[in-house]
Amino acid sequence: MSRRSAREKAMQLLYQLESQKGHALEQIDLFLEERAPLPGSPRLVEPEEEGQSSAVEVLDEDDRAYIKALALGVMAKANELDRLYGPYLNKWTPERLPIIERVLLRIGTYEICYAEDVPNSVAISEIIRLCKDYADEDSYAYINAVLAKVEREVAKEDTEESGASQ
Repeated sequence: MSRRSAREKAMQLLYQLESQKGHALEQIDLFLEERAPLPGSPRLVEPEEEGQSSAVEVLDEDDRAYIKALALGVMAKANELDRLYGPYLNKWTPERLPIIERVLLRIGTYEICYAEDVPNSVAISEIIRLCKDYADEDSYAYINAVLAKVEREVAKEDTEESGASQ
């Protein structure tokens, strides 16, 4: 599985966690078991017709670890992430956003701020791709603008911090 597919699974998991209140770690484990099984897992869904592919994509341990780490990281920092992108929402607050848009903004902001192995341009473009697939038709332009502002603010703060330490 690619990082792109793993990010999409993490988005689906975070959407589920936002929609269904309950014990998060149990939901994560159940999601990974049912929607992101390991090779050879007995939980794999068999294709209904010959030639049809399974709706469940098989993952390796690295992919599962990435999904879990991203979901746990976004959950742990959700309030901070909302404060980071919130000021750039035009006439909206994070609480008023549709769940999918809030989840996408949190993932994008998290990767911009904390995922050192993901270039900011990649983080933003991947969120926009997911947005086009899962959110309202016009949401991608709005989300792109918000994440671009978050990226500029983070870059500005990084520049100020490196200038102050010299």
